[in-house]
Amino acid sequence: MSDVERGVIALPELQRPFVWEDTRVRDLLDSLFVGFPVGTVVLWHVAEAREAHTIGRASEAKHASALIIDGQQRLTSLFAVVKGAEVIDKEGGRRQIKIAFRPRDGRFEVPDAAIRQDPEFVADVSELWSGKRTKGQIRKELLTGLREKGREIDEAYEEAVEHNLDRVQSIRDFRFPVVDIRKTAQNEEASEEDVAEIFVRINHQGMRLGQADFVLTLLSVFHGALRDRIEERAVAISAESMIAVDTQHLLRAACAVGFGRARMSAIYRLLRGVDPATGEAAPTTADSA
Repeated sequence: MSDVERGVIALPELQRPFVWEDTRVRDLLDSLFVGFPVGTVVLWHVAEAREAHTIGRASEAKHASALIIDGQQRLTSLFAVVKGAEVIDKEGGRRQIKIAFRPRDGRFEVPDAAIRQDPEFVADVSELWSGKRTKGQIRKELLTGLREKGREIDEAYEEAVEHNLDRVQSIRDFRFPVVDIRKTAQNEEASEEDVAEIFVRINHQGMRLGQADFVLTLLSVFHGALRDRIEERAVAISAESMIAVDTQHLLRAACAVGFGRARMSAIYRLLRGVDPATGEAAPTTADSA
């Protein structure tokens, strides 16, 4: 989290916005709390500075030495909660993620009005890592609030609260399994294209991506400004129209005009230097694309 905060670990241009809902963040915390597997983080270590932006804040990362290829949503979620920091969402707005915690039984919840008024809950679990209040103060105030509401607190309840507050605080010591991308099998530094291929394959195995997502990934690596223009234009058209137009709609239309092909599988092959008809290597197709 310290490396994330300082911009040492950052996001390459091929990564897109933070999209997780608060319920996904809640589930991640719960998995860490009970000790369930939460996957690996894949980092691309770079020898020279490359275009990158800070996690959750969308500003330029000037001192990044490790770029996140897989794990963006998880690390952004933890950064937002552990540091109590605002993040930039997929709509470009700033928001703070708040997750409530009930020490009695170790339950995490996205707080609503009822939970915020429930004295059994710590309304914002970020307090357990922020240092604004000590764990002892949080525990004391929680138990005092319950007694003031007429609740009888026995020794077993107090022990459960103490134990579960300790377990939540220990989440900050969790160490993600990390896969480091440093060199290829030929002992050369991994290129942008190598990393784009790794990114595509990882995401193809998890939340399934379509061919349009693959094309957008390659655009992010080699033509980031063009991808940004397509995204901005899609937003502008949607704001002026009765129907929503997304990036993929514009991409298909542009490819149909430019290449006479609107199928994303064909466009992806063209960008990878493969003839879409024969499947054979044809570097000139990538140059023209």
